Amino acid sequence: MTTLTARQTLSLLSHANGLPVPVFEHTFCKGRRWRFDAAWLHERVAIEVEGGIFTNGRHIRSSGFLRDMAKYNAAALLGWTVLRYSPQQIATGDWVNDVKQALASWARMQRALHCEVTA
Repeated sequence: MTTLTARQTLSLLSHANGLPVPVFEHTFCKGRRWRFDAAWLHERVAIEVEGGIFTNGRHIRSSGFLRDMAKYNAAALLGWTVLRYSPQQIATGDWVNDVKQALASWARMQRALHCEVTA
């Protein structure tokens, strides 16, 4: 059996669940090399795959954890919704409903803003 990468799984499950396929490795902050693993650019929704959780990987060691905090805080200040998952959660599709909700929330917010502006 072939093991799919997180990128392949995100693409396949996005398509299978009626979601647009995300952009991969999107650089979201000028002047920084920060990238999202997957992003829906128009809606400013991103996924980060947090590898090495059980093997003392970069994301859970103190220096990597602190760098991730700075990245996620900058993303929030720029209006991004960042959803974080383990590779196992990506593989099982645990993220699909969250992304659907985040995209729908963005659409609702845009409609509400449009109503306020035209009222």
